[in-house]
Amino acid sequence: MPIPRENAALADGVVVVEAGARSGARNTVKWARRLGRPALAVPGPITSASSVGCHRMIREGEAFLVTSADEVLDEAGPLRLSLPGVVPSAPEENLTGDEARIWAALPSVGSRLPRSLADGSGLTLPVTRATLTSLELAGLVACDENGWYRVAQRGQEVRMKA
Repeated sequence: MPIPRENAALADGVVVVEAGARSGARNTVKWARRLGRPALAVPGPITSASSVGCHRMIREGEAFLVTSADEVLDEAGPLRLSLPGVVPSAPEENLTGDEARIWAALPSVGSRLPRSLADGSGLTLPVTRATLTSLELAGLVACDENGWYRVAQRGQEVRMKA
């Protein structure tokens, strides 16, 4: 069974289409919000038991109400297709939010531990770790025994130990 915080950490946003009164989707939405990701919910028929959770999240301000793909894109941004190991020519131009802050805190040469990156970016340690995982899955960063570092891009020299 997937773990809600991992789902939220790996996503650019969370959209809940159906959720019962005791749905695990609410937990995933809470994790998304803690990690700075947009949480969205689609309302359903007021007579449907599978809409109760969405209505509650919207009513209690846990999720924004969305009714179309355009509204999802307005809130969460365009879908980013990233393949592992494929590094864009200028990744910092495509990063926003927490990812951009962590990228900026990473040195061009050498590596940093998560606590140092959290301090340098102004983010909490859990958010920093989740964001590093997201950047790693996109092929932009990696880690070794010395900490996290930027992955060398085409045309750049390989990272030197600091």
